Amino acid sequence: MDEWTNVSVILCADRTGAQLSVIEQWKKDQRRQEGSHVSFKAKSHRFVLGNGTKVKPLDENRFLLTKTQEVITRI
Repeated sequence: MDEWTNVSVILCADRTGAQLSVIEQWKKDQRRQEGSHVSFKAKSHRFVLGNGTKVKPLDENRFLLTKTQEVITRI
């Protein structure tokens, strides 16, 4: 099961001034036992809107809404 932990909420605005919340999330480490070998999966990191839709960070202050190709900016 995928378990994401919210790290921070970033308030952003689109080109019309409408406010959107971008949530930064980390996925917990997963540990796998393969015989006598134990492997660790690195933490995953993502940004999503409040509704769970993934967004792509462009830099520290801007994110790309991948479905519409619109750039939103940190307030």
